[in-house]
Amino acid sequence: MRGPRALASPASLKGVLAARDAAAALEDGFAHVGVSCVQQPLADGGEGTIAALCEEWASWSVHDAFGRTRSAAVGDRDDAVVVEAAQVLPFDLLRLDVMAATSRGLGELLARLEPSKPVLVGLGGTANMDGGAGLLEALDALPAPTTVLCDVATTLYDAPRLFGPLRRTPICRARARQGGSGQHSPRSARSSSPARLPSSTCSASTRARTGWS
Repeated sequence: MRGPRALASPASLKGVLAARDAAAALEDGFAHVGVSCVQQPLADGGEGTIAALCEEWASWSVHDAFGRTRSAAVGDRDDAVVVEAAQVLPFDLLRLDVMAATSRGLGELLARLEPSKPVLVGLGGTANMDGGAGLLEALDALPAPTTVLCDVATTLYDAPRLFGPLRRTPICRARARQGGSGQHSPRSARSSSPARLPSSTCSASTRARTGWS
């Protein structure tokens, strides 16, 4: 009789294990009890997306959500270039100041890319909640046909109201109660809609996975 088989498909464990490492650890554990296992690490568009999707990446100098210089990975696949917003604008527990945070650094990085193939942009796990307004200050058009990788259908404008309380800061709770996005006009077309920019296409994926095609 054929024995059981397992599928190890974890996302990254923040600050502990990358998705690939977690999948390898699960396979090792199953092997100890005689269960065969297939690794399929996952990502949801946030932290760990490049590690789950790419075997190769390069480091780029970028500005984080508070204008500080940092290094961010840009992944490379046969069929796409992969940008991870959390690499550029990582959530910073030491600075929970969403009113000072901006997505401009992500826009700057995208503007510098000169890809010869489509671009995948993972959204999530970032310090900013500016509705993408900062990104649009630095980016007039996406550099190539672009797909957004995320696990929610929430627009950038609605994100502060829905996810601000998760930051557990008084200003986020105030913005959630007010139902607005703070400093950005709720009637601004450039900040109230998903990041749709000229000269490209943008669609949403509910799950980024290593078998993306």
